[in-house]
Amino acid sequence: MELHTGERDAVFPIPVFIGISERFRAIQGMTERSIRQNTQAPVDIVHLYPEVESGCTGFSNVRYTIRYGIYLDCDMIVLGDIAELWGYRQSDRFVCMEDGSTEVAVIDCRHFCTNKREQYLLPKVCAIPPEWNVEDHKLGDREPVGAKLIHYTDLNKQPWVHGPHPNTHIEALWHQYVG
Repeated sequence: MELHTGERDAVFPIPVFIGISERFRAIQGMTERSIRQNTQAPVDIVHLYPEVESGCTGFSNVRYTIRYGIYLDCDMIVLGDIAELWGYRQSDRFVCMEDGSTEVAVIDCRHFCTNKREQYLLPKVCAIPPEWNVEDHKLGDREPVGAKLIHYTDLNKQPWVHGPHPNTHIEALWHQYVG
């Protein structure tokens, strides 16, 4: 894949926004550490706490406040180079996962969507491949070979809440990045 580069990229670090709520404060920094450890690109990382909590995690709507940058949830570990993910950026578009999910998004647009119910207002392009959002519960006990991002989506198995993750590979990654 050819990465999108340009004058704007040469001057500024890659902006990364991580959605987080109070209940996830114990893992604040996990996603950031994994990004910094796995990329050489300069990044500017901001943790976004919602004014009003929404959805099952509390931070479901903060992604819709972003107009330019990468959006990630706080319960993720980035194993790939964030510069590669940034390469999916498209002018005037909200680029999300191939399946239409928005937990991982590369955003370069003005939009009027402010919450999940208004997603239909987004100038959405579904182009980010699945290795950029590998969900823990779909792995069973397999090793996450080829994964560029691990997402701890099973709220009943998140190791920072419920103890050891049943997948030892996912548990080891969490220990590596939790800090």
